[in-house]
Amino acid sequence: MRKNPLMEALQSLEKKKPVSFHTPGHKNGQIFERSPSFPLYPLSFTWDTTEIPGTDHLHHPQGVIKESQEKAAAFFGADESFFLVNGSTGGIYSMIMTVAKPGDELIIQRNSHQSVYHGCLLGDVIPRYLQPEIDGQTGLTKAVTEKTVEEALKKWPKAKGMLLTSPNYYGYSANLPVIAEILHRHKKVLLVDEAHGSHFILAEDRMPPTALKAGADLVVQSTHKTLPALTQASMLHRQGKAIDGHRLKTMLQIHQSSSPSYLLMASLENGVRLLEESGKAWMEELLENIEHTRCQMASVQEIDMITGDDPTRLWFNMHGTGLSGYEWNKRLAAQYAVMMEMADPLGVLALTTIGNRKEDFDRLVEAIRRIREDAWKKESDHSVGERDLNALWEESLWEESFFHKVPERVLSLRQAMDGEKEMVSLHRAVDRISGEMIAPYPPGIPVLLPGEKISASLIQWLEKRQDFLEKEISVLR
Repeated sequence: MRKNPLMEALQSLEKKKPVSFHTPGHKNGQIFERSPSFPLYPLSFTWDTTEIPGTDHLHHPQGVIKESQEKAAAFFGADESFFLVNGSTGGIYSMIMTVAKPGDELIIQRNSHQSVYHGCLLGDVIPRYLQPEIDGQTGLTKAVTEKTVEEALKKWPKAKGMLLTSPNYYGYSANLPVIAEILHRHKKVLLVDEAHGSHFILAEDRMPPTALKAGADLVVQSTHKTLPALTQASMLHRQGKAIDGHRLKTMLQIHQSSSPSYLLMASLENGVRLLEESGKAWMEELLENIEHTRCQMASVQEIDMITGDDPTRLWFNMHGTGLSGYEWNKRLAAQYAVMMEMADPLGVLALTTIGNRKEDFDRLVEAIRRIREDAWKKESDHSVGERDLNALWEESLWEESFFHKVPERVLSLRQAMDGEKEMVSLHRAVDRISGEMIAPYPPGIPVLLPGEKISASLIQWLEKRQDFLEKEISVLR
C-alpha cells in the first residue's frame, strides 16, 4: 500500500501539466496568474482560520463577512447574497426547505441534480415532475417549455412553487423571464438551480438572462464551476418579498458546516473583485477563442462541435469517428493530458471558462486531430464498429428519453429510504422496488430513484454503461 496515495496522484497530475476543460473554473489556477495581485495566490495557511476577533461569523455576520456578501449582492443584482461553503448542495437543501414543509408538493424537473432529490428526501417534500425537451438530432436534454410549466401548475395547484435547473449541464436554458411571470401570476415562487450559469452576467448580450434578472425568487450558483473560486465555494441569492428571510437563514445554518472555510469564503470575495475588474474583458476573449476553435474544428471530419444557449459549453459529437465518447475521453487524457468534463457513449463535453487561455484550445484541437488521424490509420483499433455505434446512438437517445418515461412510483422517497432493503444482482432486480438512487456522475442526474419500480430496459442499459461498475443494486424487501 502506498504511503500517500491521494497526494501522490495529485502530484502526478500536476507534473503532466494538464489542460482543464472541467470544473473548477479557475483552471488549475491559471486565472490567478493573470492577476498577480490576487491575495490567495499563493495560498496562505494563516487564512485557514476560524471565528476569532476580526474574522466575523458566517451564520451571524456583522462585520467583514456581512460587508463581503453585500458586495456580492450588488454585483449579481440580489437583495441578499449568502456564501455557501458546502457547495451548491447546501444551498439547494436550504431553498427547498425554506419554501416547502413536510408533506408539501414542489414541482421539479425530472432531470434535476441529485441534490434536489436529496433535499426533497430530507425535507419530506413530495416532488412532482416536469419533463424537459429532447433534441431529436443530438439526443441532448434541452429545457422545459412555458407550456409544460402551465400544464404542471394546473395539474398540481397546491404545489408551493417550482425548482428549475437552468442552464442544464449541456448549456440549454429555460425561458425564465416568461416562466417567472407565469409562476408569480399563480402566486408561486420560482427557485433556480443556476449551478452552471454564474458566468452569464459577464456577457448579457451573448448569454441567456441571469435567473435573478429573469425574476427568480431564490437562485443557487456554483461559483466555483464557471468563475474564479475554489471548489465548493458557491452562493445563494434572494430577491423580492416572497421568501421568508429568517427561515432561509435558519436553513442555511442547518445545512452548512459550523466550521466554515475562510479560504473558500475569501475565494468568493476575491472572485467578485476579479469579475468587477476584468470579468467582461476576459469573457470577450474567451468567446473569441471559442469562435476560433469552431473554425478550426470545421475542417475535422465526422466531428460536430455543438453549443446550446450557453456558448461556453462545448459538446463534441464523435458519433461518426469510429470511437465512443468514453474512448475519446480516455485518449485525450492519457495521450495529451487534455481533461474533459464528461463523456458518454457518443461524445465529450468541454466546460470552458474565463480561466482558459488560447493555448488550451490549441492543445484541444491538436489532440483531437491527432487522435482522429490515428484512428483512421488503424482501422482495427476502432473501439466500436459502425453497427455498435448505431447501437450506442440508440442507447444514448434512450438515456435522454428516459426522462420522459418516469418509472412507476410505488413508495415515497422517505418510505423507500426508511424501508428494509437487500442487495441483489442486477438481473434479479427487475420488477423490484428500488431502495437507492442511481445517478451517473457527472452530471449527477438520477435515472432511478428510491421507491420506483425497476424495469428490464433500465437494467439492460446499466449493464452496458462503462461508468456503472456496480454488480448489485439495493431493493426493498
